[in-house]
Amino acid sequence: MEPSRSNGDQVIRLDSANRELALAFLGWQCRLRQIAFRQNGGRPSDGMSPKVFVGDECQVAGRIVSILNKAESDSVLVEFQHFYRRTRDPAQRRADVTRFLSETYFQRPQTFTDRLTTVFPPGSRVAELLESAESCRLVFEHFNQRYDLTCEAIPLREDDPLYQSTFWHNALFNPDLSKDCRILALVPNWSRCAADPAPA
Repeated sequence: MEPSRSNGDQVIRLDSANRELALAFLGWQCRLRQIAFRQNGGRPSDGMSPKVFVGDECQVAGRIVSILNKAESDSVLVEFQHFYRRTRDPAQRRADVTRFLSETYFQRPQTFTDRLTTVFPPGSRVAELLESAESCRLVFEHFNQRYDLTCEAIPLREDDPLYQSTFWHNALFNPDLSKDCRILALVPNWSRCAADPAPA
């Protein structure tokens, strides 16, 4: 994970405690996702699909599916596009990308960014609520671990590398994915995030 990141013209640097929390979250997510792809065909677990809250603790979505992204997404984008274009068979596309993601993809948490992404259909009310809110809360829970992340939801432009990698990732699993879908980045403010239990 990068030690700092740009938010408009402002560079946010993580202090040691926040960085530790961010890296612990990324490590946990990598473990959950590796298990999902190796044992469950990539089916998202509860720990990958947070509950979403905005405003005065109003839950706006039962769960959304979050995507964990490589910090350097260009090479991954090439792989996703290759899997998509070399066959028209949706089942084969899914099998190819599942095999790819189940091997070594999630073995190095430090190669991932903390900017999660998620995809909504055109006209999604939940997407509109998230975009208009100053912040939202994502609550991830799996077995005895919980992460409560306060995030900013940022709509991504089509030319953004995160938009592209997210779109092609999802297209491999969903042959009906609309080209007019809305893709949001969910950027944690680690000073307002918590884990229970906390990282050891």
